[in-house]
Amino acid sequence: MTIHYKVSEQDYINFNIDHYNNMKSQKNKRFVYGVILLMFFFLFLPFLNDNSLSLVEIISSVFFLIAWFIFFPKIINVFIRKSVREYIKNGKANDFIGNQTILLADDYIETLNATTQSRIQYAAVERICTGNQLFYIYVGSVKALIIPFSAFENEEIKNSFFEIIHQKTGLNVLAK
Repeated sequence: MTIHYKVSEQDYINFNIDHYNNMKSQKNKRFVYGVILLMFFFLFLPFLNDNSLSLVEIISSVFFLIAWFIFFPKIINVFIRKSVREYIKNGKANDFIGNQTILLADDYIETLNATTQSRIQYAAVERICTGNQLFYIYVGSVKALIIPFSAFENEEIKNSFFEIIHQKTGLNVLAK
């Protein structure tokens, strides 16, 4: 089976945001930073104010922590967008953006774009995920083949494509 498609700059940006937001280590860091802030507010601040916290300080601390967990991911996404756009602007993402072709052969996945052609053994596929109208076939911890849903003419072809991937790798498609 052969699929021809185009990966846009926005697709590449969305992949990077999805990847970052779904990394277990990053989720753990956000949680740990929140706990550290909580400890700072409730363990350190009382020593600055005669060993007591006022109601205003408690409410503002709780408000700040809620804001941290709500807005921190959004702020990080802005920084990721900016750095990925700079990466693209400097021509470092040419292998990932533009016209792509994927061929599912018996023993490997062949990828072809304007600058490279490569063969990836099915055993090298680590996981298959979906997110932001994209499929990601991870062939390393941070490298993935990015396939927009629009690459498939219909649902039947899309299902057939991933059934072949599943049969060859034994992996299921994970929703992010």
